[in-house]
Amino acid sequence: MSARLTQHFHTVACPVQGPQSMKRIFLSIMSGFLATFPQAVAALSEKIVDALINLYVKVTSELLPTPSKSHYTFNLRDMSKVVQGRWRIVPLY
Repeated sequence: MSARLTQHFHTVACPVQGPQSMKRIFLSIMSGFLATFPQAVAALSEKIVDALINLYVKVTSELLPTPSKSHYTFNLRDMSKVVQGRWRIVPLY
């Protein structure tokens, strides 16, 4: 690409979130959602978030892009979809 073409584009870089940042983000979301559940369930929010972060770290280190699917990488958006799936739970009390 020539410099003449690249002058029309902007480069945006977003740093990868660290585990502490992810924990803070997802813990506030999860504990806010689980606040309507009984105390025994609401107390599990930190353990659930820790499990999600461990899963994210394991998946991103083991499920690397392959030549047939080089366009796909597991990212934080996929992890947020897991959390949004938890929001569909309806308390049965």
